[in-house]
Amino acid sequence: MGGFFGVVSGKNCIKDIYYGTDYHYHLGTRTGGIAPYYNDNFTLINKSIHENYFRPQFISELKHKKANSAIGIITDDYDRATVISSRLGKFGIVAVGRANNIDEIVQEAFESGVSFSVKEKGHDFPQATEVVGKYIIGHESRSIEEGLIKAQERIKGSFSALLMSEKGIYAMRDRLGRTPVIIGKKKKAYAAASESFALDQLGYSVERELGPGEIVFFDKSHIEQVKQPGKEMQACSFLWIYYGYPNAVYEGMEVSQARMRCGAALARNDTVFADFVAPIPDSGLHHAAGYAEARDIHQRFPISKYSHTWARSFTPWTQEKRDEIAQKKLTISPTMLKGAKVIFLDDSIVRGTQLRNLTSRIRKSGAKEIHMRIASPPPIYPCEFLNFSNTKDSVLAGIKAIQEIKGSASIDDDIIKEFLANGSERYNEMVENIRQKIGLDSLAYQKLEDMIESIGLPKQNLCTHCWDRSSYS
Repeated sequence: MGGFFGVVSGKNCIKDIYYGTDYHYHLGTRTGGIAPYYNDNFTLINKSIHENYFRPQFISELKHKKANSAIGIITDDYDRATVISSRLGKFGIVAVGRANNIDEIVQEAFESGVSFSVKEKGHDFPQATEVVGKYIIGHESRSIEEGLIKAQERIKGSFSALLMSEKGIYAMRDRLGRTPVIIGKKKKAYAAASESFALDQLGYSVERELGPGEIVFFDKSHIEQVKQPGKEMQACSFLWIYYGYPNAVYEGMEVSQARMRCGAALARNDTVFADFVAPIPDSGLHHAAGYAEARDIHQRFPISKYSHTWARSFTPWTQEKRDEIAQKKLTISPTMLKGAKVIFLDDSIVRGTQLRNLTSRIRKSGAKEIHMRIASPPPIYPCEFLNFSNTKDSVLAGIKAIQEIKGSASIDDDIIKEFLANGSERYNEMVENIRQKIGLDSLAYQKLEDMIESIGLPKQNLCTHCWDRSSYS
């Protein structure tokens, strides 16, 4: 995943780009980049934020700079902010998403004589942002606007971008709207962000959210549409369930309210007795609140997150590092847990290893019963659009359970479909397998239809690929 922020202003906008980009840190912790533009000059600053937070890495280089416009990005892969000089002018570009046919585009570029930056140690080559940036200004494009439209049509997957020219910023939402792009306005300034609350925090009024495939251009005083939105949308469901910040709003639906509804839906299908309900912080907080309210059970907080010096545990690319971070940053209250029957709420179970380790710690703290309720169905298919659950060493808990039940590592779609229907005999076998591995007294997942209803959008407008592979690209 990843998030970006871009601004064009009538005054120095360095503070806005600094804080606006930082407000997307929850969407990625691997690479950060900012490209300011001032007095006809582009500056490019990219840094690894894998071992440190975004702000300390950038403050020394930005505190004395000025900018009339700027773009910034935080991402959980190695793609970064890029500046390109071309026959259509000089521009900076940042992007989030995933271009599944990037190898084809690279090969076409090589055949037409285009070259890319030298490979950096440990980084993939070439970077998708640079490839797409050069595709935009390819020999067939007569303008940046035309190049953006061609690139959007050419890319398979999901690719939202901000392109900053010498005149202003182009904001492009991916063709099926899997990632959000929100436009904000304040006096003599326009901005674009992946997260609406970033605009609120900096004094921008939210003007609107771009539609799927829509492209706009804005400078400090106006905004104009370059390409109208398409009719089909596949917004990522995990924005509401896990990725999104609680007070973010996508497609008119606030994240915290959707999570409250998810918790309430789980409660309606549950009869297990417990002394109290507890969230797995942070994304489980609102799911648990909705559950506790719907069942009229007290909510307590026996698990706290020490996040001051630890990154998110999902984003590191090695299982060992993910487990280390999860264990170090989650602190447990033995006093609250001793002898208690507890229902815990969390957003999802992807691999299951972190939850297994946490369950063991909870058990050692004296909990009598540990029941887990998950706000989304078991993910079965790796994400093909935003790199969610797609790291090199990941094994989805659901797939691993199916393999063990079938006694074979080789399973096809026909076999997988046997396990998808919530409540079926095969589905229950899969959940029981996962429950036993994690060490829970009971485990229940959200029904797909209840999750969709909780989000509040029609199913055809949501990407549900992780669960039923029904989405399209």
